Amino acid sequence: MPSSLTRNALLRLRDPALKGRWIAFVGSGSSTEELAIESITAVFNKTPSRSRFYGGITWDFPEMSSTDAISMTFYETYDYKTTAWLREWHRLIFDPNTSIYGLPADYYRNIQVNMYGTESSSAPVAELELIGCWPTDISPYDYNYHELDGRLIITCTFAVNTMTFKLV
Repeated sequence: MPSSLTRNALLRLRDPALKGRWIAFVGSGSSTEELAIESITAVFNKTPSRSRFYGGITWDFPEMSSTDAISMTFYETYDYKTTAWLREWHRLIFDPNTSIYGLPADYYRNIQVNMYGTESSSAPVAELELIGCWPTDISPYDYNYHELDGRLIITCTFAVNTMTFKLV
């Protein structure tokens, strides 16, 4: 590791990751939905530590590993299919008309999010797989005149059992 930042050291740095396009594939087989993502907040697994006193010394040990909720923002389509699809999925968890909760086997789904670079959009440059997901919170619509393009966005928070991230 160089002690000073020289011009040659700067020239050897890798280019930054530029923004790309994110596409989410939810479900499997013929029931796969393909959604364009405006933004995604993806978090990695957390494994906090817990101190325990043993043998006259305090030791740190790992606690339960978990993945926090992941938030995705979608642009609504002209026919409101994004909202309809999310609400239908959310109704599998809890149906407000019948007050019945669903089974995890019915509403757990995997989401594969592919990032396509702005230079070459034929193959993904990164893949994020969210395993055992279900929507926990769907945001309300924000109707206002502040958005110049007039597009509606919908944000959904997903509970995730685990996730994998790989560069392609």
